[in-house]
Amino acid sequence: MLLISGDQQQPVGGLFDTGTTLTLLQANIREQLAISADQCTPQGVKGVGGVTEGLLTILDAQMIEPILTGPAAALNTEGATFQLPVVFVEALQTNLFGRTGLMDNFYIALEPDNLATNFSWEPGPEQWTDEVRSRLASL
Repeated sequence: MLLISGDQQQPVGGLFDTGTTLTLLQANIREQLAISADQCTPQGVKGVGGVTEGLLTILDAQMIEPILTGPAAALNTEGATFQLPVVFVEALQTNLFGRTGLMDNFYIALEPDNLATNFSWEPGPEQWTDEVRSRLASL
């Protein structure tokens, strides 16, 4: 995944996790993209390790290869840029690409027999944008 914030761009790998609502990224990526904490809003995160606090923002993103660590992914993305809500989390070992932002814009086919995930660009309405934008606008 290529993440974009202003004139900063950062390729980021990770796992696509259908059980994760928002994309969770290692905190150092926020620094690499020159995003200050005051450009984000606090966001609670629950997971296997318990509950923690992260920093939520919206980034522009493009699918690039390789997107995933592990099994192959087939991409048919037409070079499209889309918006992706992300939460930067301290002590996160692996970046997790969640459903929100991805499943709004891509048809995603999981192929367990050959351990593949296929992404095809099919943009649709982004149901999450109003809530997240209103939270960030209050900063």
